[in-house]
Amino acid sequence: MTTGALLAATGMFWLSAVTVHANYFADVLGPLVVLAIGLGMAFVSTSVTAISGVQPNESGLASALLSVGRQLGGSLGIAIMGNIATTVTRNQLATGPFTHAAVNRALTTGFSAAFEIAGLIALAGFVTALVAVRHRQSPAIAGPSVEVEVAA
Repeated sequence: MTTGALLAATGMFWLSAVTVHANYFADVLGPLVVLAIGLGMAFVSTSVTAISGVQPNESGLASALLSVGRQLGGSLGIAIMGNIATTVTRNQLATGPFTHAAVNRALTTGFSAAFEIAGLIALAGFVTALVAVRHRQSPAIAGPSVEVEVAA
């Protein structure tokens, strides 16, 4: 979980550094690969962590809550990033002449700002996962299990 969140943050910050004259293969593909690997690691490990330790009769509920959290998180993340990119782009275009170069520069600046915020959110996820994993008590540490035999 922690490594995945850190890789996702790295990919987001790397994408925020893309310039107007960026080449896809040289400047965009690398960060997308890092981001994809990080998100894949984070999603799989969160699924395992969320479902482990849950009673079998509550596994459906835990899985549903995980799915809802992912759907809401993705929807809110896209909405927040889109809002940031749009606001920054609009503000950039309001300060100067409306030319093709100005539009390209404003769009790049807007997306860069959105990716920076997304990187900060991924870093917050990294810190949260780090704290949660350290404070989670495994069943082996919790103490020995006591079995009671009932004589018939």
